[in-house]
Parts: sequence; C-alpha cells; structure tokens
Amino acid sequence: MQQSAAYKVGNFGKGEVRTDLSRQWIARPSDQRFLSLTDLHASVSARADASVENRVSTRNIEFIAPGNPATIEETHDLSVGLDGGNIAHPTHWSFGQLCTLAKAPAGHYRTLPSQIVADALTYGIRYNREAEQVKLYRHDEQLLAATGPDYGVAAVSAILAALAAKASTYLVGAGVVIAAFVATYLRGRSAGKQSAETRQKAKEAEARANEIDRIKRAAGAAPVGMPDDEYNRDRKS
Repeated sequence: MQQSAAYKVGNFGKGEVRTDLSRQWIARPSDQRFLSLTDLHASVSARADASVENRVSTRNIEFIAPGNPATIEETHDLSVGLDGGNIAHPTHWSFGQLCTLAKAPAGHYRTLPSQIVADALTYGIRYNREAEQVKLYRHDEQLLAATGPDYGVAAVSAILAALAAKASTYLVGAGVVIAAFVATYLRGRSAGKQSAETRQKAKEAEARANEIDRIKRAAGAAPVGMPDDEYNRDRKS
C-alpha cells in the first residue's frame, strides 16, 4: 500500500507582511481602532452584553424610508420597522443579509433610492422567503446581523479570548504585535497628515512594544514578532 506524502503546511511562526491590514486599520473610525487584543476583547464583549437577539415573523418586518426626501442623503436612509414600534438601522453587512433573505440582489439594491428598496425588500422578505421567521441581532438601534431562525453565531469575544491564549507565547499582554506593527506604520506616514491624537497613540503603541521586548529579553525570550526557535538560533550563532 502506497503511503501518501505528509501534508505540507506553511511556517506560520515566521508570519508575513500584510500592508492591506494597516490600510484597513487606519481607515476605520477612531472607536474601531484598537492597539491590543485586550482592548478589542473588552469592546466586543461590552457590545455583546448590550445586544439583543430575537426571532421575528417576516410578516411583522417593514422597511421604512423617508416619504418625501429633500436631500440626497435621505434617498439612502433605510430603517427596519419591528414589533412594538422598534426601529433598527442596518449596517452594510446586515443589509446584504436582508437582501439574501428576501432573494434580492444586494449590489443592485445599493444603487437604488431607499424609497424603492423599502417597498421591494418588504415584499421580498414577506413573500419570496419560504420560512416564516428570521433571527435579528441588534445593538441599540443598529441591526448587526439578519439570519435564518436556526442560525448560530459564534461570539467574537470567545474567538478573541482563544486567540489571545494562543498568542501568549509571544506576548505578555496579548495584542502587542499589532501595536508594534501599527506604530511602525504610523511612523512611516507623513507627520503633517497625522492628528495629535494619532501621533500620541503611535507613541504609546511603540512604547508598549518596546517594554514587552525589554521584559522578554530580560527573561531570555524572543522579542515581539520573532519565533522563539529563530531567536535561540541567533543567540547561539
């Protein structure tokens, strides 16, 4: 019997350079930019605790748009009306999910005025969908997700906790690799284009990364971002 060759996997310890990640990070609103996994975990945990999950009959969902739009912005304003007079505003992600549930083309609907989309989605969610319920995830008045009634969503906070535990080999405070990368990226940007707050965050991130390096070197461990085996080889050579 012929044995198959061992399955080859990448050397994940060496990592890779992803400049697109830094561009995505800097483009986010200030309340969505985090310098550590600890800060990110705290934020998503607080959001999860304040979020509401419920099943709703498709007959009780109505999409609402301004009746007489006076500005261009009002032709893009769309809300979801629910039981009890509750209103939720879909995100880009949840709007796409709602279109899928209504068997509608999300890409095309995003080009149309919300007044047309409201009527089309209300019809689609009520009459094109076979299941009579959908599951909605809301935080305050924001609709985070819309799925089938039996769909399960993994808690982001649980995923981050597992990631932080896995990263403990490299970090004293999980997430400092991200902090160091962000600090390096921000240093490379024109100082004239950075706000005082952004420059201060970059300095704090760099200081945290340097402190972790100092602690790890004192303990004989690899610096942030360097695999332990590679560091040990360098020390011996």
